[in-house]
Amino acid sequence: MNSIKFEKPYFRWLFGGMGFHNSEATMTPLISDKLMNERILKTFHEIRPSFSRVFGGFHDWTKDAMNHFAEYYNKTFAKTDTAIYMVPGRAPLNETESQMEEFVNETCDKLEYLLKQKELKLIQFFCVANELSVGNTYAMLAKDLDKFKKYHQMFWSEFKKRKLDLGLIATDGSGINEFTEQIEWAAQNMDEYTKYYCGHNYAICEKWEDGDFAFDDPEFYDYLYRSFDKVVQIAKNKQKRFMLAEFGIHGRKIYFPPEKSSVMVSDIPSGFYDKKEEAEYALMACVEELAAMNAGVLCTAFWTFCDYPNPFLGWNGYSDEAKARYEVGKFSGFGTEMRYNKHGLFKWDEDGNCSARAALYSVGLMSKFFKSNSTVLKWTSDNKNLICGGVSNSNGSVSLCIINLSNTDEKINISIGFDIDKPFRVYEYACDCVPENEFGDLQPFTTLDKEVYIEVKPHSLTLLTTDYIDRSPETVNNVYVSDTGIVWDAVKDKYHAYYRVFEDGKQIASTTAENLSIKVNKNADYKVKSVDRFGNI
Repeated sequence: MNSIKFEKPYFRWLFGGMGFHNSEATMTPLISDKLMNERILKTFHEIRPSFSRVFGGFHDWTKDAMNHFAEYYNKTFAKTDTAIYMVPGRAPLNETESQMEEFVNETCDKLEYLLKQKELKLIQFFCVANELSVGNTYAMLAKDLDKFKKYHQMFWSEFKKRKLDLGLIATDGSGINEFTEQIEWAAQNMDEYTKYYCGHNYAICEKWEDGDFAFDDPEFYDYLYRSFDKVVQIAKNKQKRFMLAEFGIHGRKIYFPPEKSSVMVSDIPSGFYDKKEEAEYALMACVEELAAMNAGVLCTAFWTFCDYPNPFLGWNGYSDEAKARYEVGKFSGFGTEMRYNKHGLFKWDEDGNCSARAALYSVGLMSKFFKSNSTVLKWTSDNKNLICGGVSNSNGSVSLCIINLSNTDEKINISIGFDIDKPFRVYEYACDCVPENEFGDLQPFTTLDKEVYIEVKPHSLTLLTTDYIDRSPETVNNVYVSDTGIVWDAVKDKYHAYYRVFEDGKQIASTTAENLSIKVNKNADYKVKSVDRFGNI
């Protein structure tokens, strides 16, 4: 019998939550109603991430594009109080100081429009460059950190002058070793202008060469914990926090995909071609999240919430489709620059496929329950293959996570050093049986009383939470058949998240819309049910 103990130390750091990079936030003109209502909004409202990173703050952002972003913001971030870290995915190569000043002023004009005129107050952080890149050259500013500092001085001064409530982030570099060195430099040279420190990390989790880790090696967690702790301490010494603003898992296939093109760029995740590996690497992404949180990282953002669409030629034109492609391409890249970017919790391709990936039921699940303004718990385990994490919330609820890296079932006695006021809801994810759902609904839960004994599956994640209200959501009224499908009245329930639609007792959709376009069976019985943010139906 394994033993795990969770305790609530008197002094423990606050956690800012888990979330995603939301690339689709600037791609709304290309998103179909089906993808928007049945995947993007539905999943966002169900998961309710605390933290999000988006590409934005472009110096040449058009008003139309900013208004499209604001519409997306009001349907997502504003409904869930999701803090936003904004960074340009592209920037010009400014050679002279006057060019830099012009760039800073143009960018601040756009940020001021969003913050003051559109009142998008959840935009709280900004960095001048994604992964220290400008132009089309990867990490160019990493070779000229003095210039990076100069940019931040200019932005800092302009923010103060315009009274923009934005914190500057440094350095947004990629790779633990690389960004640790950069943050050491930034802490010594530009701390005055820096709100928080941040970096990206794509961990290699495949036994490929010396120094790599096998999929289920517990040393993977230890390595990540030590690495994150090092940079957390650098930030702490400056009375700052560190954010893991982009992360994921890499394996050999990301470097050598079976279908390699000499023309297009294939930015795809590990396990993209293999369902088993997809499930395994999703689990390891959760190990990376726990390592970060337990080491004192402020918040995390998984790359990405949704796939990019497939690459396209972003040529201008007069049709709505051409204008949409051009707008999105201008601010997100197109052709080879757009890439085959397929890291999302769910898919987006030209065939209309928006099915969910394994990461939805693991990374997505954790993002729902490990949220902002929680306090990180202390844990101990007598089995190195059991990786844990936990948080307590101000309302007294707790969420606990146990990852079993062994290839056998494990029986566990969980000791909790504080009172629990209601039964746990238990969610399970196992690599050999991913709890997939045709409609991208999170897996169902079981209920466990206060005496906590569980048996976990091999290569699995088990999440236990009291962060819920046991209630009955509002009834959906006036469901009727129209010429194009089904229509119903919107519910007024403040906890409502989305609807599930049924035909003769069989679920046929999940959506945030108050209608569903389908071929109606006149003899069928249609029902619509509200699902609230706690998973009650």
